Amino acid sequence: MNLFIKSIFFTIVFSIAFFLVFNFVFSVRGDGIYETDIPSHIDSVKYYYEKGESRVPHKGFIYAVLLFKLLFRLNFEYATILLLSISILLIAFTINQILSWFLKEFYTTPFILFVTGCLMLFSAIFVPFFNYIYLGQGSPNVWHNPTLFLVKPFAFISFFLFVYFLETKETQKSNSFILLLALLLLISVLMKPNFVIAFIPSVAIYILIKHAKKIKLYWKSTLIFLPSVILLLMQFTDYSKLELRTSFGFFVVWMYYSPNVPFSLLLALAFPLSVLFFRFKSFLNNNYLILSWIFIIISILQFGLLVEIHKASGGINYDGNWGWGYLIALHNLFIYNSIEFFRWLKLVNMESKFERIKVTFTSILFSLHLSSGIYYFVKIITGGSFA
Repeated sequence: MNLFIKSIFFTIVFSIAFFLVFNFVFSVRGDGIYETDIPSHIDSVKYYYEKGESRVPHKGFIYAVLLFKLLFRLNFEYATILLLSISILLIAFTINQILSWFLKEFYTTPFILFVTGCLMLFSAIFVPFFNYIYLGQGSPNVWHNPTLFLVKPFAFISFFLFVYFLETKETQKSNSFILLLALLLLISVLMKPNFVIAFIPSVAIYILIKHAKKIKLYWKSTLIFLPSVILLLMQFTDYSKLELRTSFGFFVVWMYYSPNVPFSLLLALAFPLSVLFFRFKSFLNNNYLILSWIFIIISILQFGLLVEIHKASGGINYDGNWGWGYLIALHNLFIYNSIEFFRWLKLVNMESKFERIKVTFTSILFSLHLSSGIYYFVKIITGGSFA
């Protein structure tokens, strides 16, 4: 029965994803309703296919589309639609597997699928008089960028397995596990490098806090990241040939999109902050939460302090490319705070008035993120702006 329910759920996810991506690919070219980066990425694939040159340093999307085109004998557009539909399905599947790992002893399969659905919809809390839903705040779920769809499954799996590796002696001795982690991280860099760029310093800080005296853990972690670092250096070489360079600035790009960056962050992080505040003792004993928060802080600093500059004019590039790591970290943070929240609901003593207040307040924030995300998704799927 559980297998049947899962099959129905993931069939629905794939169907919605296919409908969405299909409209992203074709409607934007026709009447211009849908706002998305996907058509420009397809153009990059065609450019590479015809001239053998890439306009972007990370070529994972190009290689994946060409692979699907070859395997399934599809044109560029339908190869992209199938690839991204499967990627969205894999995001949902990965989230569901992580949730099941932690919550299966507390909740039924249908309820875990419900939480999976919530995590596929969450956005920043929408305050109409303040700002947009996505621009300025970021969102756990972003629907207009294809490479973000591709990297998230690998990012979420890598994060889960890396904490498991750091905290389990058996995996630290397993060469196959180390190789698997290195491969997953390498693929994530190929798809979109922002995850690993923020994750490497996060892991270093985590080890320093939790395992400062375990020198071997540093070496093994370095070994795992080494292929990714080599690929990053190769991508940086390609990046240096572009018309952009990276410099420093104090939240310059972020302030371009938000009238108040701290309030924007509050709207994006309200639910995780509530879980952190009310479950702080549990947080201190939860390695996944600790690394999740380190990861989000590092990614916020990268987005806030790094900026792209046009070499020719010296002007700032406001595309916000240093913000992709923040969006991945934000979605990851919601996954592990949702796990902590629903474990809390099973363990809490509801006879305590103070506990009821804490749970109610956090539940309201959970609902606000979810309702905002549903509104955002409906807006996207009916042709509205991704802003």
